[in-house]
Amino acid sequence: MKKLSIIMVLVLVSTSVLAGLISVAPIVNAAVDLTPDPVLVSGTSNVKAKIGVCAGDDGRTYVVWAERSSGTSDIMFSYSSNFGTTFAPYARVNNNITGTQHNPQALVDHNNNLLIAWEDAASDGGDIILSRSTDGGLTFQEINVSN
Repeated sequence: MKKLSIIMVLVLVSTSVLAGLISVAPIVNAAVDLTPDPVLVSGTSNVKAKIGVCAGDDGRTYVVWAERSSGTSDIMFSYSSNFGTTFAPYARVNNNITGTQHNPQALVDHNNNLLIAWEDAASDGGDIILSRSTDGGLTFQEINVSN
């Protein structure tokens, strides 16, 4: 399996007020090696789009995406409770199983609640739906925020 490396550019800025001068340290390149090998979250051959990642203070990492299959599109997600080493089986977030759900965005609030918002274009051209999980993604409450 391929190893994934990310090159990050770190800008180190130090401010020193010495005769009114500000000094800036040079840019440093640093490679971050993400090992072990990347983890497969969804192994289906369906088309995936609009992938998002967020993390809570409790160490959980969440991945959300839109997945197209058989003419419909659903909002899917998975989570890791061990900082991304392994992921739980992925699950569908949206209750409406017809039409197109797309453009998911996720965040974790200050209470470690998972919030996933997306557009549901199944019925009237585009409702904005918010799903909230207070138990780490085991269950969701769905709210139509655009009505």
